[in-house]
Amino acid sequence: MSLISRNLTNQMMSDENIELVDILWLQQWSAYPPTKMMPHEISALMNNLLMEGINDPALLVVNPITKEIRLDSGNHRVYLLPLLGVTTLPVICFVTEGPVIIADGNGSHVYKTDRIIASEDLKSSYYTKPSQAVQFN
Repeated sequence: MSLISRNLTNQMMSDENIELVDILWLQQWSAYPPTKMMPHEISALMNNLLMEGINDPALLVVNPITKEIRLDSGNHRVYLLPLLGVTTLPVICFVTEGPVIIADGNGSHVYKTDRIIASEDLKSSYYTKPSQAVQFN
């Protein structure tokens, strides 16, 4: 078991709304290319992932009314982690009736999809497991 896998098991999965999601599936909702990084920044991120593991889940944001989806955070990780042999990433999903762009500087990518299964009858925004908001198959 790698350091990354150990950290995922011991630290991340304690939150009931975080689940491991296939990285290749996540890439379809990510920024391509992700926000530009200098080579030394990529190297630092890779070293940090190897030494510290993954400390925060990626954030998938969906709007069931507009049928919009985006990977709001984790855009670099979905391209770098496969280089380290990692195939899954801890993810939490934010369901909102508002805009799906949450973080400034994480790209302007937004995708339309009919795979959103979260209810359109929102009383307020909420966090959930990705599998409770988006159809994976």
